Amino acid sequence: MSKPTSVPVTAIVTTRVVSGRGPLPGLHSERRSSGLPRRPSDAIAVWAVLLLVCAFYLGCMGSPRLFDQIDGQYAGAAREMVTRGDLLVPTQDGVPRLQKPPLLYWLEIASFHAFGINEFAARLPLVLSVLGWFAMTGLFAWRITGCPVAGAVAALVLATFAGTFFFTHLIMPEPVLALAMSLTIWAFWSAENTASPRRRSAWLMAAWFFMACGSLAKGLHALLFPALAYAMVAWAVPRQRLPWKRFVTFWPGWLLFLTLVLPWYVMVEVRYPGFLKDHFWNEQLGHVFNRRWPRDADRVPLALFWVEHLGLLFPWTAFLPLGVPRFIAACRNWRDHAGSPAGFLSAWFVINAVTILFSSIQDYYLLVSWPALAVGTGTLFSRWEGSRQRQAAWSGMALIAAGGAALLAVFLAHRAFVCGPAGGADRTEIHLLDAFGCVSGTGGLFLTLLVAVASVLIAGGGAVVVCARQQRPLLAAAIVGLIAMAFLVCGAVALPRTEDLFSSWRIANFLKRANAGDYQVASESECNDYTSLFFYLPHRVCWVNANPTIEFATRVHGIGKELYLTEDQVVKAWKQPLPVFLITPKPNLPKWRDRLAGPGSGVYVGLECGSRVVVTNQPRPIGCR
Repeated sequence: MSKPTSVPVTAIVTTRVVSGRGPLPGLHSERRSSGLPRRPSDAIAVWAVLLLVCAFYLGCMGSPRLFDQIDGQYAGAAREMVTRGDLLVPTQDGVPRLQKPPLLYWLEIASFHAFGINEFAARLPLVLSVLGWFAMTGLFAWRITGCPVAGAVAALVLATFAGTFFFTHLIMPEPVLALAMSLTIWAFWSAENTASPRRRSAWLMAAWFFMACGSLAKGLHALLFPALAYAMVAWAVPRQRLPWKRFVTFWPGWLLFLTLVLPWYVMVEVRYPGFLKDHFWNEQLGHVFNRRWPRDADRVPLALFWVEHLGLLFPWTAFLPLGVPRFIAACRNWRDHAGSPAGFLSAWFVINAVTILFSSIQDYYLLVSWPALAVGTGTLFSRWEGSRQRQAAWSGMALIAAGGAALLAVFLAHRAFVCGPAGGADRTEIHLLDAFGCVSGTGGLFLTLLVAVASVLIAGGGAVVVCARQQRPLLAAAIVGLIAMAFLVCGAVALPRTEDLFSSWRIANFLKRANAGDYQVASESECNDYTSLFFYLPHRVCWVNANPTIEFATRVHGIGKELYLTEDQVVKAWKQPLPVFLITPKPNLPKWRDRLAGPGSGVYVGLECGSRVVVTNQPRPIGCR
């Protein structure tokens, strides 16, 4: 049995590395090697918390309502595809939305057919992908340490990152992409570590299949990220160059990839000439190098992006410093370990982190490579030396976590009860910090949740200190998982209270109940702002003072250009008998009163929803609030 050794990871992985040159060692012998404590109850606690967290993810699928922007763009387009009976082209308000490939839309459509068009069905494909992603992360850690419980800890770490829950609750292709990349890297390892040519070919075919699925979900990231990570490992480790060459020259894999990916692109190019150039040059490369035109999202500052991760990885952030000494030591001999499974994870993380430096950064762009961080953090709990220095380190980390939670509580309380409800709620581009501000405006509920989280953190921090002194790392991991779950539960309770700020479902519900006949809806916003209307409102929406060049189909082919109105056109329509509903930010209401009011017409407020108001030309309030 080889001696446990450190391995390099951006993920701070440490423990014995199983190279994979044969079957995994038996659990009994590996447990002796890895230094795991002989307390079955602690391992059972880890598995129990992991299953509880997975059940929590499944139970939260139906709430809250779908939010604007990302949620509405994907779920709304899928609903329109179902309505039109068109599986080829996603549409948003009847306008082709061609920024992303179609796999996520297809998964949404299948879910809608099975469970109806609702929030549960819209989120189901994402939640299933996320659970598979957790399982793959656990398999990574199992292969690195040789112990299933270490895999359960790593999966628990990923599942209880604060950012994992909140980001994967949005309907976007990243969870599907993350699962596809994880499966690709697993297939790489398996192909490399089998002596049978037939099995090697089967694993390489699987790798190409998973890259094709990821490419149909998000784009060529699913091909480039794993391939570049493999190339980085091959450059560092000469013995990996032959497997890399096998992968690159494996023509059946290329044929499978092109067979699966090319048809959709070719058919869309035939229908909308110029699509391929715009999609690959402007949409994909444009986002990678922050040159997309026109800009359709605000770029998160790079420094803020990395600082945000202290919160996104909460509460496990407090334990990351424990791996720094091992990480530094491993870096001195990084070439010796680059060919290990941990080396592949490290390369995957590094490639993703480097590309972010040049891209139009969004909060969730590093999400797909978080398994590296989860495995690195999780394996810290698989071996726990009994030195007093290590006990002091763990105790210190628990106290730092409690102190950080107290500071966060003071900050949020200040936002809620001194500054009032979060400013900037009328902003249409929302990032992580905005969400914290909105939760802080939920009054008594927020105070109750704050007290609950603070209590759990204090009690859990004390329990972790006790586990450190008793040398029970697995029990400590289970306790931290419960602490994190308490935070996620509070988030799930608070999210529905932000629906009026981030979702247009009440507006859609009001409009559906207000009129059974023909009417016109206009929104003073960009077409990619109040997108949950596309899911909840089966009616076209016009856009006032908006940019018609955002969508390729409108910019190049003029499709949907009639939906973009000027203020003069709104004024003209307002004076007609046809009912008109205008959605506008509250601060703009005085302007519209001045412009629209006149002989034979008036401005009547039908609904107030968060920072927006719906006004109508009807002589009396219609519908319900």
